[in-house]
Amino acid sequence: MLRKEQTTTPNQAISILGMQTILGNCRGLPEFEDAIYRGKLFCGKENDSAPLRRQDWLPAWEGLSPAESLLIQAGRGALADACLEPDASRRAAMVVLGDVALLQPMAPPAADETNPGFNTFATAPLLDALQINASLILPDSTEHAAGLGSLLEWVGRQLVEGRLDFVLLSAVSSFITTNDHLPAGDQEAYSPLAAVALVLTAGQPPAFWHGRPYAHIEGLASRTGSAARLNQLGENAVACAKAAQALAEVKPGQIGYLECLDRSSRPAFTPPFLAGLAQAYRTEAKALHCGLGSIQSSLLLQDDAAALLTGIVKTALCLHRRYIPALPDWQAPTIDTPADSLPFYVPPQSRPWLVPRHERRRAAIHLNRADGSCIHLILTEGVPAGSDCIVQRGVTGFHLVPLFATYPAQLQSQIENLRRELAATGDLPALSSKYLE
Repeated sequence: MLRKEQTTTPNQAISILGMQTILGNCRGLPEFEDAIYRGKLFCGKENDSAPLRRQDWLPAWEGLSPAESLLIQAGRGALADACLEPDASRRAAMVVLGDVALLQPMAPPAADETNPGFNTFATAPLLDALQINASLILPDSTEHAAGLGSLLEWVGRQLVEGRLDFVLLSAVSSFITTNDHLPAGDQEAYSPLAAVALVLTAGQPPAFWHGRPYAHIEGLASRTGSAARLNQLGENAVACAKAAQALAEVKPGQIGYLECLDRSSRPAFTPPFLAGLAQAYRTEAKALHCGLGSIQSSLLLQDDAAALLTGIVKTALCLHRRYIPALPDWQAPTIDTPADSLPFYVPPQSRPWLVPRHERRRAAIHLNRADGSCIHLILTEGVPAGSDCIVQRGVTGFHLVPLFATYPAQLQSQIENLRRELAATGDLPALSSKYLE
């Protein structure tokens, strides 16, 4: 469930119903996922396609800044993805993280003693443009990961306790880029901004919503730290990861993918950080059970909160589509941990995410900041255990079963026949040979 260490919130997961990203040369979620799957690089490094011009995708809303216009586009996309339409009866909030200094100054908010550390606005141009009945919430500060964790904990508590029906969680940030790859003299024509948005709700999706959530957030833990102690990066990573695992009631071996965001330095994985996570995810079997990845290897954002939300979107997409994403430009750091005790592997290409029958795919996201603080989340795929998902039944290798049909209904009938035969015999190699004759 979505909560921070040492809280007493009821154990209820937070569902991700809708998402949208506008990042560099990716104008939306489909292009973003395609880039993830293919290991493609984003704006901020050399791209395999030219970055987008601002006027190509950033419509101008009168009186709003470019960052606010980008937030509106991302927010509208996430709301549409979640099938949410304007409805005055739904209690909602829009939480904006990231570089809020990019937003235009607003009138001082009304006093709200129930939300310490947050500024709540009943009206705002952003809300008018999105056409949702919601309040706008801006944090006073998320200077360290524990502060960001507290804010996410507050969001989860509002949803779980029924004070809000859904939350539009969004962030805006600029890229870390020298713009060396842009045409000379034309840098101003390109936008250095990025935006991401997620629609969150508690428990089961609303009755009007058809489909399955991208993922559920089931555990969250955060810790403060000191930048003066480099070894504390590993210590905090261990403690934070284990706390999140305990809250989600999962074992290290059940987590098949780990999205790492080491913001303490430019490389995606520093040795103390990776060694600490290896300790938290090590199992007695010493198996390579957890894929390792980082959006930071190909997308450099100035703000840590925006990087975290982008990592959540990436991980939720992989859970939803059931694949382990490729990690481009992997450079293994030198760590003291013996290689045979590392639980991680790095996929050079995206691969199917296979799990034993009746188990759900689980992933984790770890954010480490330069001040030594960190945050760890546990995500679970948005389908019930034992559903029709890709499973591994102890059969080694893959077996080809060709099916041919003229119409979709005929193909569906053949799939049902194959399923019944497999359930009756349990012998996939024999069935494969039969269909290939």
